[in-house]
Amino acid sequence: MIDIQIDGPPIAWKRPGHRSFKRQDKNEVIIYDRQKKEKEQIRWQIKGQFKEEKFSVPLLVDITFRMSIPKSTSKPLRNQMLNGTIHHMKRPDVDNLTKFILDVMNDLVFVDDAQICTLYVRKVYSSYPSTFIRIKPFTKNNYQDEIDEMHELEEDEHNFRSDGGAELPRDHVDKERIVEFARQILDDNGPM
Repeated sequence: MIDIQIDGPPIAWKRPGHRSFKRQDKNEVIIYDRQKKEKEQIRWQIKGQFKEEKFSVPLLVDITFRMSIPKSTSKPLRNQMLNGTIHHMKRPDVDNLTKFILDVMNDLVFVDDAQICTLYVRKVYSSYPSTFIRIKPFTKNNYQDEIDEMHELEEDEHNFRSDGGAELPRDHVDKERIVEFARQILDDNGPM
């Protein structure tokens, strides 16, 4: 597992720029990266923390964008933002923030961002704007453990379903259905 901390406000991805000009009676277009300097600065921060070979295995990536709190925010609102009661629902969009950071890490931390098979992303308010990235490589030995661990975290919020007013954990319902299915098979085929 690798943890990377990038200092400074998170940066959103921007479309490439283009310039049109006429050359020998032809219209030509030059496409350029408007964020070349910003990407290079972030790459230097990552190089200082990531000294290993590029990953070439499937990856689980968890990114937390710590967004700055506006200066004019009152103290009570600021406290609510810091404890997670008020969520960051403004621009920049989480998908543009993610695209920028994955583009920067491409061919530096991993061979290609197509290796990412699980991605968790969140924006939170913070008094210290930064980006925190956790990368877990999936290997033959830890693949299922990693998936199970992330599913447990994911299901903490959504672990209950409504069943006639009673709340039952999904795990409980699934186990009952499995046991019932096994009994039906034994009843149909008899003892083995």
